Amino acid sequence: MLTLYARELDVFTELEAPIVAQLARMLDSGLRAIDDARRLDLLARVVEQSSNLVMITGVDGRIEYVNARMTEVTGYELDEIIGQLPSLLRSPATPDALYDELWQTVLGGGTWRGEMENLAKSGRVYEAAMTVSPLLDERGRTTRLVGTQEDVTERNRMKRRLERSARLESLGLLAGGVAHDFNNLLGAMMMYAQQLVDELPAGGVPQADAAEIVKTAERAASLTRQLLAFSRRQMIAAADVDLVMLVEDLARMLQRLLGASVELVVHRSEGQVHVRADRGQLEQVLINLCLNARDAMPSGGPLEIEVGQLALAGAGAASAGVAAGSYGRLRVRDHGTGMSEATQRRIFEPFFSTKEAGRGTGLGLATSFGVVSQCGGTIVVQSALGEGSTFDVLLPASAPLPAANEVGGLGAPGVTGATGATGVTGELAPRPEGSGALVLLVDDEPALRAVACRALDRAGYRVVTARDGEDALARFGAIADEVALLVTDVAMPRMDGPALAARLHAARPSLPVLFMSGRLDAELLRSPEVGATSGLLHKPFTPSELIRSVAAVVGEARDASADGHPRE
Repeated sequence: MLTLYARELDVFTELEAPIVAQLARMLDSGLRAIDDARRLDLLARVVEQSSNLVMITGVDGRIEYVNARMTEVTGYELDEIIGQLPSLLRSPATPDALYDELWQTVLGGGTWRGEMENLAKSGRVYEAAMTVSPLLDERGRTTRLVGTQEDVTERNRMKRRLERSARLESLGLLAGGVAHDFNNLLGAMMMYAQQLVDELPAGGVPQADAAEIVKTAERAASLTRQLLAFSRRQMIAAADVDLVMLVEDLARMLQRLLGASVELVVHRSEGQVHVRADRGQLEQVLINLCLNARDAMPSGGPLEIEVGQLALAGAGAASAGVAAGSYGRLRVRDHGTGMSEATQRRIFEPFFSTKEAGRGTGLGLATSFGVVSQCGGTIVVQSALGEGSTFDVLLPASAPLPAANEVGGLGAPGVTGATGATGVTGELAPRPEGSGALVLLVDDEPALRAVACRALDRAGYRVVTARDGEDALARFGAIADEVALLVTDVAMPRMDGPALAARLHAARPSLPVLFMSGRLDAELLRSPEVGATSGLLHKPFTPSELIRSVAAVVGEARDASADGHPRE
């Protein structure tokens, strides 16, 4: 409001009054123009500094304006992009139908929303979430088109990673369940076949046939171990591992496996890079990655292995799909054929393979992914067709541990699981070993229960069998004071092994337990209700392994009682 004050009336003449009114109107227009200019300047700065890419074109599609973010992402300077058509940024992967739909929508007065791949000046493909709208004049006619884009390449990559993880988790649950049931059948097969080997005349064809059954079952057991590793349900013997020493120890053997046409190049690292993992499984991961790299280089060439350590935080950790922290990195890089993005999305799926029939099982990378994930790490892949592949194995770093602190999981001394290396003759222990000790044997697989009972009976043990936890509880009451050992499967219907052990420990806290499992239900076994866990025997196993494990646990319990320290 413009206000003029005077000391007396009629200070303005009839001629002066219209001039003052015009001055007021001019001042009002000027102030409005200043406000409009400020708003336009603010709007321009918002658009120019926006994190989104902004483009304005004429109705003919020629580019009239782009903001700074557009030049930053695309790599084009203003004079290179102004006056061009948006097809300058079009990726060959974007179908014509998508472009046609966009133009039909906006020229018809509508707003188009969608995603498409665009191409930067450097050739880099980026994924853009786009909104394109018509700019209308006061008569409703389209005068320009305004498009905004958001670079969602990283977001979509994370989304695909989560989808892949969910898919692999589902496959892992299926694989773990199949492997668990299959291990029970393999266990019975191996034990029956081994007993035939021990009982048949030496050197005859029947004994040789039975020995072949044992060997074949062991190979099948190796496949189930790979499935369990993929599903993250395999038993692990976690220890402190120096990745530098691991690579140095395997280098010579790897060169032999790779052949003369592939040159193994190891980038020596200064110092040590320690992680917490199962050394044997890490060796298998490295071998799998190197053999895959060899197959990707049919004409040979250098294969590089590098060990390092890095810290991941925030976006870096989220992008890799791991928790923030310090990681040991084991890198395997080849210069072979490389992989398409479609192949990269499936390489960790079990039984997926790009090799011709008869070469490999398609479990190598799936197994490796499961092993590394079980250790709290991940495998990051970078590859492009014709440019080779780089696999980065990331494992949580750890400080070196004293040798005395390196433990091998849940088993008591001398109690181990099957490793796939078993003999085929004369394995059963002599009958006096059991000395009549009573074993309560619990397993829901009838064949495995029967053959394990026979093996223990031959070794001098008395055996009472039960088909599950509830059946074992019913039988325990009559023999509670005599039972020297509970041997039980971990996963069973109605009542599982740990729950059974907890119930029996309530009556006899010192009762030793030997768990049998085709997979490691680690959280279940660490439950406080389990009580004293004496050992864990990995399925499938041979009769001798069962007897050695039982003897070790019973002997340890006897020694503890003799020392006056019962196992509570």
